[in-house]
Amino acid sequence: MLPLKHCLRFALTACLAVTSALSSAQTYPNHPIEWVVPYAAGGGTDTVARSLGQAMGTVLGQPMVIVNKPGAATNIGAEYVARAKADGYVLMSADTGTLAANPFIYSKLSYSAEKDFAPVGLTVRFPMILVVNPNVPAHNLKELIAWAKAQANGVSYATPGAGSPHHLATELFREMAGVNLSHVPYRGAAPAVQDVVAGQVPMMFVDTASGYQFITSGKLRPIGMASAKRVKNFDTIPTTRLEKLRSLCLARLGGSCRHIG
Repeated sequence: MLPLKHCLRFALTACLAVTSALSSAQTYPNHPIEWVVPYAAGGGTDTVARSLGQAMGTVLGQPMVIVNKPGAATNIGAEYVARAKADGYVLMSADTGTLAANPFIYSKLSYSAEKDFAPVGLTVRFPMILVVNPNVPAHNLKELIAWAKAQANGVSYATPGAGSPHHLATELFREMAGVNLSHVPYRGAAPAVQDVVAGQVPMMFVDTASGYQFITSGKLRPIGMASAKRVKNFDTIPTTRLEKLRSLCLARLGGSCRHIG
């Protein structure tokens, strides 16, 4: 069995000067706060932002307005936040792609992950699940690899966008499994999942938040959890433990997959 481990991490970030701005503004917040989600509505990141935003708005006494700015592997949303006034009124859900991968895989970025943002806190950690449309004749990792290798024209897979953690995870899986996979990027997890459910694309790596209802309803078939341990509410899904993913990612980010944009 292939050794694999991968998950999505989402942190709440703000413009760099937010700390000093908050300390000097005793009346903060005195108007609504904008929470930027760099993915399309309906995905896991969006769901978390809307849930936490509602609770945070109640505590802060001001509404948290969720604004979706999808596209370019979160770069559109990140650029918007980086250029915003650093007064604590513009926040962003930033995943590992935004903060860690994009600076390495894109030759030019309009923001600096290190200089333009200040972390507010870690919001959630999403293990990734390799799923297929139920019409795919595979029920485990071994069967999926065998089926993919038997397809003369290869197999397509969906992601929330080029350069996303889902994209990197699948490309590393492709290399490790030795299968022919073709990337089909979307503007977020929600439309990508919908097309896998509809059978337009046969497979993808999906985060637990985006895939939960489709997996539990049988509209998606889980092949394996990219985690060292089984996860609550998904304890029937076997772990694939692709532990080489992390070291391969570091090697590839500095090598052949550098600068995809």
